[in-house]
Amino acid sequence: MGNTHKPQHMKSVDAPYAFNVKKAGRMVLTAGLTVALSAPFVLSPAAALAQGAQAEDARRDAMQQLADVQVRWSEATQKLIHAAEEAEKKNKVMTAEEAAAELAKVEGMRDGAADAAAAVGSAYDKAGFEHAKANAIYAEAARAKLAEQKKQAEALVANLQSAQAEAAKTKQAVEAAQAELDGMTNEHAKATKAAQDAARAAADADVALEKAQAKLEKFLADSGIDEADAEYKAAKTAYDEAVAAKQAADAAHEVAKASAAAKKGELDAAKAALDEAKAGLPALEGSTATAATELQAAKDAYAATVEKIAAESLKAPRAALDAAQADYDAVKDTGDEAAIADAKAKLDAAQAAYDEAVATAGAKAQAQADAAIAVKQATLDAATAKLDEAKGRITALPAEITSLEEQLASEDAKLAEAQKAADTAAQAAHSANAKVETAQKAYDEAVKGHEAWVTEHEKLVVAAEAAKAKADEAKTAFDEATKTVTELGKQKAEKQKKIDELRHCLLENSSMKNALQFFQFIVDQGVVDDGYSTTPFSPSAPDEPGVHALSLLLGQWRHPVVGGNLHEYTKYGEEGDASSIENMLKSLDMIEELNSLRKIEGKDALYITDYAIAKGILNANYTRYFWDNKGEFRNADEYGAYDRWHSYVVAGSGGVESAGELLFWQQKANHLESDVVDPITGKVYHPVLEYDPNANQVEQYYWELGGQAYRDLGNTYMKYAGAGWAVDKNGKPIIVQSISLSPVFGCEGLKVDDGGGMYTVDAYRARLINAVSGSANIQLQAQIDQLLKEIEGIDGQISAADLPGKQGAYEAAKAEQATAEHAVTDHTAAEPGLADASAKLDAAKAEAKRAEEAKRAAEANLNTVTGEVTAKKAEINAQLAAKREELKAAQDKLPGLEAAKNQAASELEAIRGQYADIVDASGKLDAAKAKFDAAGAALAQQQAAVKTAEGEVAKFEAELKAADADVAAKARAAATAGTTLADKQAAMDEAKAALDALKAKLGEFQAKVDTAKADATAKSAAKTAADKLVAELAAKIEAGKAILADAQLAADTSAELGAAWGKFLHAYDPTDMVVNGSIGVDAMPSTDASVREAIHAAVEEAHAKYEAAKTAEADAKAALDAAAAKLETTRANAEATKAELADAEAEYAQAKAAYDKVVAFLAELEPEAKPEVKPETKPETTPEAKPEQAPVQQQVAAKPNKVEGAIPQTGDASGAAIAATSAAGLSMVGVAEILRHRQSARA
Repeated sequence: MGNTHKPQHMKSVDAPYAFNVKKAGRMVLTAGLTVALSAPFVLSPAAALAQGAQAEDARRDAMQQLADVQVRWSEATQKLIHAAEEAEKKNKVMTAEEAAAELAKVEGMRDGAADAAAAVGSAYDKAGFEHAKANAIYAEAARAKLAEQKKQAEALVANLQSAQAEAAKTKQAVEAAQAELDGMTNEHAKATKAAQDAARAAADADVALEKAQAKLEKFLADSGIDEADAEYKAAKTAYDEAVAAKQAADAAHEVAKASAAAKKGELDAAKAALDEAKAGLPALEGSTATAATELQAAKDAYAATVEKIAAESLKAPRAALDAAQADYDAVKDTGDEAAIADAKAKLDAAQAAYDEAVATAGAKAQAQADAAIAVKQATLDAATAKLDEAKGRITALPAEITSLEEQLASEDAKLAEAQKAADTAAQAAHSANAKVETAQKAYDEAVKGHEAWVTEHEKLVVAAEAAKAKADEAKTAFDEATKTVTELGKQKAEKQKKIDELRHCLLENSSMKNALQFFQFIVDQGVVDDGYSTTPFSPSAPDEPGVHALSLLLGQWRHPVVGGNLHEYTKYGEEGDASSIENMLKSLDMIEELNSLRKIEGKDALYITDYAIAKGILNANYTRYFWDNKGEFRNADEYGAYDRWHSYVVAGSGGVESAGELLFWQQKANHLESDVVDPITGKVYHPVLEYDPNANQVEQYYWELGGQAYRDLGNTYMKYAGAGWAVDKNGKPIIVQSISLSPVFGCEGLKVDDGGGMYTVDAYRARLINAVSGSANIQLQAQIDQLLKEIEGIDGQISAADLPGKQGAYEAAKAEQATAEHAVTDHTAAEPGLADASAKLDAAKAEAKRAEEAKRAAEANLNTVTGEVTAKKAEINAQLAAKREELKAAQDKLPGLEAAKNQAASELEAIRGQYADIVDASGKLDAAKAKFDAAGAALAQQQAAVKTAEGEVAKFEAELKAADADVAAKARAAATAGTTLADKQAAMDEAKAALDALKAKLGEFQAKVDTAKADATAKSAAKTAADKLVAELAAKIEAGKAILADAQLAADTSAELGAAWGKFLHAYDPTDMVVNGSIGVDAMPSTDASVREAIHAAVEEAHAKYEAAKTAEADAKAALDAAAAKLETTRANAEATKAELADAEAEYAQAKAAYDKVVAFLAELEPEAKPEVKPETKPETTPEAKPEQAPVQQQVAAKPNKVEGAIPQTGDASGAAIAATSAAGLSMVGVAEILRHRQSARA
């Protein structure tokens, strides 16, 4: 039954709780009465006999005291007590079933109290957990406030250090700008002299070109080469027409011959088909004649058979036929044609009438035969079916009978199994109850030393939960960032793939294939607005684009370190060479990737120059040559050996497609001497700090770099970049990444920006694509540009995801969680055994409950199975009797059914014999008719085939004759075309020889002009470049002066800011500023308001962050106070419900004792009735709400009738020994424990 118990302490009360003397007295008497009533069940026979009178007196005294105190139990308990009292008087006032029902009510109230105590205890535990958690959060918030205060104070001090560092840096910039200006002044003087020399050389080359051009023009005017060319073209046209005519005539001749051959084949095939058709006629004609003869014989036999059956009906037609035959025989040889024809007509008519009469009589006879046979067959079929049915049942019934007998055995086994299960369940219930008593004692011992351990363990669990929550939060952030970066990486790869496809479309049909052609185009194009950027080093438009890059590729200067012309290692048009347009685009992608990495680090993007790209191409091909041909790893200008450009190389690195992997992330790890995470791929790079003597030369190179590559590539002051991309013989990339602080240092002191300006990656790529494809592919380039912008946006999103930061936070949180969980694990291992004892007690109670339930279920199942088996066996026995009766009846009918079948078979055979002749003759006649019809049809079909084949032969003979005539005509036309072709070829050869002689002479004059023109162009370009260099250097000198002024201003400002920070931090304590805000900043002496504002903003930011941490601490404290209040409320509720549970346990003990007395009396009064007894159950309690003292419980069972005058036995239900004086001590111990528990609960 369901429990709806409501704790008493939660009900409305009018006054504070006070100790209830009546209730205390009730508890004392209850405990005493419980012991008194249960005494007879625990005494030995001798003790019961000796103490019988004393027990009776004790019982009566206890009952009287209970009545005097006027204790109010529940109605159910009072009924049981009253019934027990009447049982003492040998009066029956309720049945066993009624007693069990009343006890169940009391048990329900007790179980309800236990459930309420468990629920309130759970709420108390939860409030304790929440309080511990709030306490941990508050402690963390307090710690965080102090940490933030310290952090912000240190940050203010760091501003001074940063300002001082910036002052030192700007001072260096001033020095660098001055050195730069001095260098440009020297370069300007050298360039002026070079311009004068170039002007004189250009003038001499122009004179030589004019002379060569005049000689060429004179030859063209006097030679007549144009007329010779016209004559050759006319002869060539006539020859081509003759060739086409000859080819057409030959083709027509071949077509005609093929057509004639085909017609000949068709004619031969038609003749063969005709012969085959005629050959088949004789056999078919013979078959038809034979079939006619057989048909007539069958008709005669059929007629004879019919005459036997129906002779009377055929007598007249037969006589008429015989008379007509006699008349015909009389005149057939007379020669009288009229008489013969008349007699023949009469004979045919008589024959037809006779045939019709035979057919009519035969059909009638056949119908009679069929009807008679059908009747007899039906009789036989019915008799056979009855016999088969009887035999089938005789065969099936024994198996059905056996099955029913097996079902009877199965039902008996089912009943035996249910009985066995009931016995086993009863034994298990008894054993489980004993285990509960043992486990309860062990648990009571464990409780005493557990409270301190529980308090400490709760603190550790709260800490572990907080650490886990923090780790889960960090992991969620890390997982989301990883997912975001992975997805963005896929998007970026897809867009890059599309870019490669679009670039391939641009490059596929272009005539510009390499860097040499590109820079020549740039030089020839001159100065245009092609997307260049103005920088401090290039403030104006470029004036000599591509000139120095082209000179570099043509080898017009020597490499001071390599010792030769670096351009010799570049092979234009060779697969894998860095000079290809496709590889130039890949080098731009590499610089773009470097800019993305710098952006992640907060650095500016790098600019590109023509010189830097040309330099990267030559360096990459230099490395490629030695790597492929000699297996050596070389870098042409490592560490800026000759022009202050630092270059780094990647080669032989497997699938590395990016400089970022080895030259940025791995070098960064080496530089920082700690792990580094690539935020795009999530890959972790570990520092390589120890030299491996077994490493190959490439690995040694990267180890020797230390972190130099990262320090350069990620340097804030680096502004310009170049790159080269080549492919080695194994298909792996060779990558050169160059970087420089300034673009104006070049080979042997010459400037290297070649007047071509500075470009962003996008601008330079557009410039290259436009040169390669012209204006025809603007739409494709626009798509590429859009995709590149989208990739740049993706890189920004990857950076914003902050994958390394989130991973670091997650790793730290995991470590904290592991430490906290380890502490819980260690403390759990040291638990003083309560958890194990509690678990064992709970398990024992659960087992006992399950055993009792299983016992009741088994007993109920036994009753159910007994009824079901009895009913089922009755049903089966009835079916069995019916089956046996059915088998006997079937066996008795079998002889009569077999006799009936045999009689029907005999009658069928007799009737078939009677009509056998007519049936046989009719069948043979039908077969003969079918054979004759088939033979006639086959003969007609073959005759039609012969006629068709004769027509086909005639048609193909006419077509072959026409085809032969066409072949002869086409042969004559082909011969005529051949003669014409030979004449035209001779005329063409003569005109071509004359034209070739004039062209050779023209080539000699043109070559001289081209040589002179190339020399003049080169000298002019050199002059232009020299003049441009002079002007550019003059402009850059002015720009250098401006740069120097700007650098000096920045140095002055940085120095002032550093001094201001120093004065401010000397006057005010950083911690006070963090706590109280910008103390004295506005009054700080300074000549620059911006400096004061910068310091004010830094202090306010630090103060705001401290205030946020302070607010978080206050919020955590408020949450902790609320959790403490809730904990106190739930604690009071838990204590109150535990007290009410004790009351309910005491009442249940009283009711159970009275119930046992009533049941014992009823068993003695009616021993054969064996009333069903309420199974003993114990209240389920959680480990946190265990009762202080378990009530005494006893399972009562029906006992044999007491023998008059016999000594009482152990467990005897006799009312002669209700109590024993020896139980008084036990009674007082129980009462004292109950009172102690109640007083401690109310304290």
